[in-house]
Amino acid sequence: MKKKKCCKNETEVIESPTFDKEKITTVTPENITFVIYHLYSYINIFQEISIEKEYYKDFSPPDLERDIQVLYETFLI
Repeated sequence: MKKKKCCKNETEVIESPTFDKEKITTVTPENITFVIYHLYSYINIFQEISIEKEYYKDFSPPDLERDIQVLYETFLI
């Protein structure tokens, strides 16, 4: 009995016109405008928005009518 080889030393090359090196793209003002707007919107997504809450800046907390801790004699030790 002879043992069959499982592998072949063959290489197959497939050429595709999809990745053609000679393909030239022309730059038009519409393309430049699109790229600028796209980059601007993409960069703005990742900027931090800092909102300072100053709603209660001029207000003080309400006065207590009675001290509940003393009233019920519950103290945190």
